[in-house]
Amino acid sequence: MQTVKFKIQIYLKTFILIACFATPSLKAQFSSSTELLYRLRMQNIDTLFSIYYNPAIKPYIEESTTTNKLKTEKVISVFNFYNSFIENELSKRNLPLSLQYLPLALTQMDIRYQGEYHRSGAWALSIFIAQKYGLNVTNEIDERFDFYKSTTAACNYLQELYQLYGNFWDVVIAYANGASGLETAKIRLQAKHTNIWDIYENSNLFNKNIIPLTFSFAYIANYYQEHELKLKEYQVINSETIYLKAAIYVTDLYTQLELSENDFYAVNPILLKCDCLKECNIHLPLKSYDLFATKEDTLYEMYKATQLYLDSIAKAEVELVKKESEIIYYTVKKGDNLGYIARRYHVTVSDLKKWNQLKNDNIYIGERLIIRKN
Repeated sequence: MQTVKFKIQIYLKTFILIACFATPSLKAQFSSSTELLYRLRMQNIDTLFSIYYNPAIKPYIEESTTTNKLKTEKVISVFNFYNSFIENELSKRNLPLSLQYLPLALTQMDIRYQGEYHRSGAWALSIFIAQKYGLNVTNEIDERFDFYKSTTAACNYLQELYQLYGNFWDVVIAYANGASGLETAKIRLQAKHTNIWDIYENSNLFNKNIIPLTFSFAYIANYYQEHELKLKEYQVINSETIYLKAAIYVTDLYTQLELSENDFYAVNPILLKCDCLKECNIHLPLKSYDLFATKEDTLYEMYKATQLYLDSIAKAEVELVKKESEIIYYTVKKGDNLGYIARRYHVTVSDLKKWNQLKNDNIYIGERLIIRKN
């Protein structure tokens, strides 16, 4: 480790000396020793990052390592946990390992990410791409929230894009903005091989920030210690599969098992949030497994009781509407009398008097009378 740092210091000093005698444009591009250091470190990650380094990256790095430091620590912890699996999937397809930083740049490793244009999961897959590569997306489940399955699907898509473009940055931009978005940007800039920073500065891509974000998170993933980011080991909740024999309310499940919503969906990532669960397999944290065995029948009964209550309310509302539909409100006009009104609506005078609490046969113009059809 000391040897690597010593080499970096030598490289930095050499680069600074060169920069002192460099052209004005180069000195303008790398105006501080910090940016020179970033560029040198990028070289150690991937030459693609070093060659295309731009000062626009610096604010992204600094914001992530200062203002959003705590969040970045959590994000890198999650990334480190899944990193070996991502690298393995990329290697199997002979794809550049630097593509591993995409879920960091796209969603900051948010496994239950739901963004614009119906993109979801840590890899921000669209429904069309997800289904094309075998993921199940329905009204009840969404396998884009399964990190392992979505990683496999995303790498298959990246492989298709690489076969189409054969260029790292074209693939990154096409993945984040759609292949049509990349082509539109190139047409707009009237260039087949456009510099990525031209696209960033001059295109209308909805996710052009993928460019500086890919640089910055690649940097942070490798040099978080140099910025004093302290990572806690990412803990996966161990779970057990159980089968629900009948319907239950999810909120009842939380309450009875003393379980948080976040913990439940952490072990059931593909389940979409809903009010109730019907007969199906679900996962429960190991700490809740034994408690569920004692509360299982209670949960089923609570659902039935709630349904009976809701059914009674619905029935009462129907009856109320029915009764209201059987009532006519009649406004007394000049020349009306109870006998005439009773004959017109096929009721008796005594009924009219009873319904309207009339003590005699006197009625007045403008008075509103209740008449029941049945």
